[in-house]
Amino acid sequence: MTIFILIVLGGLGLITVIASLSSLVIKIRRHPHLLRIKGTVVTSEKEYSRDDDARRRVTFYPVINYTTPDGRKVRFRSSTGSTHEELILAGPNVSPWRDGQSIDVFHDPSGTMEPCIASLWSLYGGSLGFLAGGSLLLIVVVNKWSQLSG
Repeated sequence: MTIFILIVLGGLGLITVIASLSSLVIKIRRHPHLLRIKGTVVTSEKEYSRDDDARRRVTFYPVINYTTPDGRKVRFRSSTGSTHEELILAGPNVSPWRDGQSIDVFHDPSGTMEPCIASLWSLYGGSLGFLAGGSLLLIVVVNKWSQLSG
């Protein structure tokens, strides 16, 4: 049973590493072709969660509009947000983004990549996070496998 679990977890780790590397390669190859365009924050959406200490947290995600060079209007919700501890008695939970705020976005004219806030974290952060998680899972599986074998 233990070997089966290690094989499944190793497979998941390997799939995660391959998928994140693939995503990272696409982003690295597309980066020189991305257009940096001024966008406008139209609103920000809230998501609530709890951390390990049962503290409530709120994450704000800006919703951004921009116009492409060919005149097409684009609206997207950023996958990069800003997380804060929820303020219940101390005052309102205020988004760091204001309606009407100007913000730079990366636009891919080929449509290969989704638009994102123009920062290296927004562009590469998710792929690097999954790569780190998949690699860590593979390291743990290999370590446990070697303990079983030896």
